[in-house]
Amino acid sequence: MIYKSFLTSIIVIAFMPVPVRLNAQGVSMDQYTVFGSRIKNPVVVDVRTEQQTIYFNVNNKSFYNYGFKVKFGDFRNLSPRVFEKETILTPGTNRLFTFKIVDPNEPPVLSYETSYYMAKSNIGNEPFKPYLVPIGHNRSVEFKSLKEGSSTRLFVNQYVMNVGDTVFCSRKGINGPA
Repeated sequence: MIYKSFLTSIIVIAFMPVPVRLNAQGVSMDQYTVFGSRIKNPVVVDVRTEQQTIYFNVNNKSFYNYGFKVKFGDFRNLSPRVFEKETILTPGTNRLFTFKIVDPNEPPVLSYETSYYMAKSNIGNEPFKPYLVPIGHNRSVEFKSLKEGSSTRLFVNQYVMNVGDTVFCSRKGINGPA
């Protein structure tokens, strides 16, 4: 009888929930937004009428820039007359047009078609330059090359420079005048 009580006690103790304290070292990590985290419908057109004015706004709910194109069809009793526009939408609300109603006694008519696409990260008419040559102003640099038989293989991201030359913005930066 004592043996059965002892065995039952051991089994009950073995299966009792025991608080366990785990210690770990915390590590802070940088947070990155990746391409796959985009929203399904990131660009929303918002046309609002207030008194004798119509505001044509576009809301970019994403963290990315979008190219946006609008083409107007039926357009009556509004000023100024617009046929189409293509622009880059930055994140947030972008006001594209402010239309005034010409004749307050007639209702305005406004029909349009829109399209959008993910744009480059730089805004403006600058040419897209994904990689910069990381050297100073008025300096010359050669790409590393390897001669194999009659052809030469160039290593595009490996440079041959002089000893003591300064490397500027070797990764993710803007090369300014030295």
